[in-house]
Amino acid sequence: MLARVLGEAAARARSVSSGPAADLTRSLEREISRSVAEVLAAHDRLAGDLRSDIAMVMREIDAGGTALRAAIEAGDEELEGEVLAAFEALAAEFGDLAFMLGDLARAAGEVQDSLGGQAAELRRPESRSDGSPQTSAWSARNSRSSSSAPGSGSPSRVATAGYPGRGRR
Repeated sequence: MLARVLGEAAARARSVSSGPAADLTRSLEREISRSVAEVLAAHDRLAGDLRSDIAMVMREIDAGGTALRAAIEAGDEELEGEVLAAFEALAAEFGDLAFMLGDLARAAGEVQDSLGGQAAELRRPESRSDGSPQTSAWSARNSRSSSSAPGSGSPSRVATAGYPGRGRR
């Protein structure tokens, strides 16, 4: 059904637009919007078929997950709430779109997992980004040296040789 509606809208847009490509694009957008709205307004079997086709495309492209990830990446909590509310309303009104709530939950879980992984990576001494040369080899050597260093247990000059600012008092 979706392919038929889009095909008919494209044919009408081409027949009325003889100007530049930008005019054809605007005409095509108007025709698609008008055609889809007209079919959906009928609330009949064809409207149901079109909604089902639209839902299938939205699922295939992960529309809900993509929208939520974009809102999260933008750092706009209000936008995140609006995205969630919009998809909840769609799911409540159109049963064909209820799967999108699961897609939103999955996308939110993926973002949380990603952030958790990034946080763990930042906590690891090997991934310090402050310019300090802290590597696994350095950490291992430093811990061995500190346990054998005389005095207060601070790293010895030998353990920190070659690392500016380390081991100086």
